[in-house]
Amino acid sequence: MPDFTDPFGGNVPGRKLTTEELIRAIRLNIAAEHEAICLLKE
Repeated sequence: MPDFTDPFGGNVPGRKLTTEELIRAIRLNIAAEHEAICLLKE
């Protein structure tokens, strides 16, 4: 299971995210929000 605490955990300071890294971070963020919503509905 991915670690949802920090979507930018693999980010290297001092450089911009690549397109692939940005897409992955956004997907992880959406998944984390979905998980939080599911937990709140319980």
